[in-house]
Amino acid sequence: MPVSSEEEVKLNLDELKKAYHDANHHCYAYRLGLENHAYRTNDDGEPSGSAGKPIYGQILSMGLSDILVVVIRYFGGTKLGIPGLIHAYRTAAREALEQASIIEKIVMVQKRRGG
Repeated sequence: MPVSSEEEVKLNLDELKKAYHDANHHCYAYRLGLENHAYRTNDDGEPSGSAGKPIYGQILSMGLSDILVVVIRYFGGTKLGIPGLIHAYRTAAREALEQASIIEKIVMVQKRRGG
């Protein structure tokens, strides 16, 4: 989903956690801005680096910014192991982004005259 601030990220996450309150994990990554970008990844209880980083990797590989990607997971009884989790989160993020409508924006900077 498109986001433009960390506050907007938090609001969207709160809404998703309410809507899917029975899910085991709400793993996510976001990236704001192009230069000096702010980003964060979160594994939400999964083993360290097995969820948020693969999601963030897909954001980077597609060259996206001002975006929040959340993968909501329900535990189905089969343990995937760390390699399986990485594959599952990376694949879910990639497939979601491939099906999303990407909005392209041109960044323009106005230089001050004089001064």
